[in-house]
Amino acid sequence: MAKEVNQIEEFNLHDTKAREEIKKLSSQYKDIANNQPTDLSLDSATNLLQLVNSKGSKLGNGITLPISSGGGTSQYLHIKYSSTGAPQLAGQISDTPNAYIGLCVDTNADSPTNPKNYTWYNWKGDNGDTGATPNLQIGTVTTLESGSNATASITGTTENPLLNLGIPKGDTGGAIVETWEELTISNTTLTLTEKKNQIVSNMVDGTEILLPSISGSRPLELHLFFNITKDLTLILPSCKWQNGNTPTISANKTYEFIFTYTTEWLGGVIAYE
Repeated sequence: MAKEVNQIEEFNLHDTKAREEIKKLSSQYKDIANNQPTDLSLDSATNLLQLVNSKGSKLGNGITLPISSGGGTSQYLHIKYSSTGAPQLAGQISDTPNAYIGLCVDTNADSPTNPKNYTWYNWKGDNGDTGATPNLQIGTVTTLESGSNATASITGTTENPLLNLGIPKGDTGGAIVETWEELTISNTTLTLTEKKNQIVSNMVDGTEILLPSISGSRPLELHLFFNITKDLTLILPSCKWQNGNTPTISANKTYEFIFTYTTEWLGGVIAYE
């Protein structure tokens, strides 16, 4: 790449002032290596040369190129890159940013291909320290109420972080206690609920038993218990009864009606004497 420096009468890269100014730029590279400079910017009014990153931001303080006060021949600044600080062959330099930058000022618009025409500088700083491995420790552990969400937080320092936990109580693991629902007959109608275990103490002749309304494929199992001292005639639900027989209700027995729903109601009965 080439950039016209300005109309100057003469410029010698081996001049002491030029070398000192360019050394300033070299020292700045170590501070801005992580910004990945990709280009140079030259202010034609002040002759300030600065690095530019991929976002277009100018990096560092730059250097002011020394020029004479008189008119003269157009001079060009050429920039090349290399992985080595002293390239010897044309194949060792390119326009792709690398560890070393080479600068050349001459009167030709085309960049020289001879690496010796450039003055080379290390423009990438050394890698920083790796840093210490964090020493993670368990901090406080808090017992939370059963059913709440677990929590986690980190406190402490970067080198010594503390992991704080909140753990909810688990289930008590006690025996499962079955609950019962006692039903009553209303106007000779007994309407079952979705409670698993149900009982009625005043079953009378002519009572109609109604199953709860349910749809879809949600399974449900109901158990209805009652005992009687005389024969009864009941109006039983329309369902698929066990063995295809609608049960008869005889005196002095305890009955357990079992109703199961999958996609339709199924009915069964157990008589205890």
